[in-house]
Formats: sequence, structure tokens, C-alpha cells
Amino acid sequence: TRIKNSGANCIDLNGMRLGQYMSSRTTPDEVFFRDWVDHYVNWGTSHQVYVILSVYTFTQYTTQWGIYEMPIWFWQDYGIAKPSSSDPDALLKMAQVELAFWDPNVARMEPSRQSFIKAWEFIANRYKDEPYVIFNLINEPLHHIHAQLTYDGDAYGHYYVQLMERTIDAIRGTGATNRIIVDVPSIYVGDRWSHIFPINR
Repeated sequence: TRIKNSGANCIDLNGMRLGQYMSSRTTPDEVFFRDWVDHYVNWGTSHQVYVILSVYTFTQYTTQWGIYEMPIWFWQDYGIAKPSSSDPDALLKMAQVELAFWDPNVARMEPSRQSFIKAWEFIANRYKDEPYVIFNLINEPLHHIHAQLTYDGDAYGHYYVQLMERTIDAIRGTGATNRIIVDVPSIYVGDRWSHIFPINR
């Protein structure tokens, strides 16, 4: 009620990770949805407050937190062991894995991309009849990578669009008409705004 009384009508459940939505590469975590996500969705509906569901960025500034943002199957698909928090190259390895995730030419990462899409397909099916639920596909995509690696900004801008379009198609394929937010990719290569391309959906 304090949110409504302040004149606001929306909350963002920022910080939820793909590895929380999915208990494994192919299986959504029903317990997480039942005990946590449903609680906030029901609260939002009862108070007529929009609830934004999002997948949090895969990487972080610090090694201590960063390695835990990325689901274990990302590491498995890429073919390297998940680094320890004391590994001085942990952030570099994360950046390498995430770049491979976004690149559709890296075939071994396709199961991870499918897992991302499946998570959103499940979310869409579960909440498609909830008018106060908004989908934010990923928060701050490709964030922090520029601090570790040099890469082709235009190429990854297009790769990002491709996966977002695939995900939107999967969501709409469930019959969900919820609003969808597509965040601007954090591609800090030269002029970051020149690497942003339209979503044709």
C-alpha cells in the first residue's frame, strides 16, 4: 500500500538469476516459482501494482559474486571448469563464456541459449493470464565484458537481437500478451549507441 500511496505503480524484481528460475538446464524450478515468484505476482495483482520479472545479468564486477551469476551448464557447454573465487582469471573466463553464449556461431552453447528461451517460455505460460506481470528478458546484457575482452560490437549487437527475437517468439507462442522489455545491450566498444539495432517484433 505504501507503493501505491507514494504514487508508484510498479516494482522490479531485479536480481533473479537464470540458475534460480531453472533447477537444471531443461527443468524450471517449480519450488522457486511457487514459494517466491508467485508470492510477488499475487501481491502485485492484489494491489494493482505491476511486477517486472527479469533475468539478471550473467556477470558481475567482483570475482566473489560474479562466478555465481552464471549457471553451471554455461561452463559445461563451453567446456571449462567453473573457476573458484580465488582464481585471478575468473572474470576473464566469465567474459569468454558469455560472449560464446551470445554468438549463434558457437554451436556448443546452443543448449544454454535453449535453456534461456525455455525459462521465458515457462514464465510466459505461468503468468500469461496475469495482467500486472511484465517481462524484462535480461537486465544489463553483456555488462562488464568490455573490461576483460575486446570484441566486435556490431556483431554482438546483432547476435543480441537474434536471441531476443527468438525469445519473444517463444513467449508469444504461448499466447502471452504481457508487455515485454528488451534492455539496451551494454556494449561499451567505441560508441555504444552505434551497436544497438531494432527488434523486429
